[in-house]
Amino acid sequence: MKLTLARNQNDNLLKGWNVIFTNDEIQQLRMWLDEHSNLDDELYRRCAHLLQVGAYDEAVRSAFVLLEERLRQSINGDGMTGTQLVNRAFNSKDGPLSKLLGRNQSEREGLRELYSGAFKLFRNPTAHSAVGYQASDGKEIIGLVNLMLRMLKGAEDLPAANTFPENIENALSKIETAIGATATSRLRVFLHKCIRIGIRPSPTSTQRIHFTKYAMSQLETWENPQPRKSSVFSLNIANERYTISFPTSYYYRYVVGFNVEQLIDELGNLGFSPEGKKQEPTINLRVVNSEKFFESLFELVERVAMELEDTL
Repeated sequence: MKLTLARNQNDNLLKGWNVIFTNDEIQQLRMWLDEHSNLDDELYRRCAHLLQVGAYDEAVRSAFVLLEERLRQSINGDGMTGTQLVNRAFNSKDGPLSKLLGRNQSEREGLRELYSGAFKLFRNPTAHSAVGYQASDGKEIIGLVNLMLRMLKGAEDLPAANTFPENIENALSKIETAIGATATSRLRVFLHKCIRIGIRPSPTSTQRIHFTKYAMSQLETWENPQPRKSSVFSLNIANERYTISFPTSYYYRYVVGFNVEQLIDELGNLGFSPEGKKQEPTINLRVVNSEKFFESLFELVERVAMELEDTL
């Protein structure tokens, strides 16, 4: 790379530096940019220049400072640092992040060991003395920090333990005992996403918890249609049967202009089948609880919620 002074052709004054790269340097720069194109934006801002000038110890230190900041923000851990933060966030019994990101006890312990080990092995040495990281080591450590930052960001989309009313938390606790932490974690994410789009759970029901939204409805005894709180679906835990059902024989029948038969068909495609006296489309969560199922169900629920809202 060569630095030269550029002269303005009009007034013959020196205006600044021209930076001239060799072909090899241009290629190396392009490769480096491609290599780091998926970095967290703030991580890139803090570490890119340090990596480019070969300050690998400082780059690693800056990366872990950012990771520490994100951990602190995630758990409101003011005053905590390093492994103290990690132990609070990823305690396998009651750590707020371990419950969100770890689907079982083994994963939760692994998360704590991953973050704690990274701080002890890479962050702490750079805080006390020069380590002398080389290019390959420095960049790979930055990549590890990027992965851990991405995992923390994933937790933002997951519900914290106090996201739901007490009745739902109690229901989820029973469900987890029956069908496992992994399946219940997926159910939690589904319910959390439903709440985020404006579907409100009944705060007092315990056996059949309705998730509701207002829709323009026409009951037989009403002279004109009126906005009415309607159940989009219900989470049921009665008699140790853990199900989700849609009240197609009642609430949906009264929503103005709503195509109930289409909803029943679409639910059937997801594995729902009619149950009970009212033959409501129902799914057994002991049997069907995959990530793909909940993703498909949320897509359907989201569209139905929009249709209900459009009736108002």
